[in-house]
Amino acid sequence: MADMDEHTMKQIEVIPVGSKVKIIEGPQATVTCVSIRSGGISYECGYWNGGTFESKYFEDFLVVHDGKTKQRIGFLQASSL
Repeated sequence: MADMDEHTMKQIEVIPVGSKVKIIEGPQATVTCVSIRSGGISYECGYWNGGTFESKYFEDFLVVHDGKTKQRIGFLQASSL
């Protein structure tokens, strides 16, 4: 196992799955999935549209959350390969 000084920890905060959110200019929804890619974070959100349940991905800047229950997650990155 490598020493911690050979690695750096990167942490980000995400909205936890199951959280209630508001989509900007859209419906109230529930986060069903968090997607982390090189381009940023997006959230799959489920919501009712009339009598139909829909699920779509939204970029993080479109998802409004109370901010009180974000989760911090971390990734170990090797300083050199």
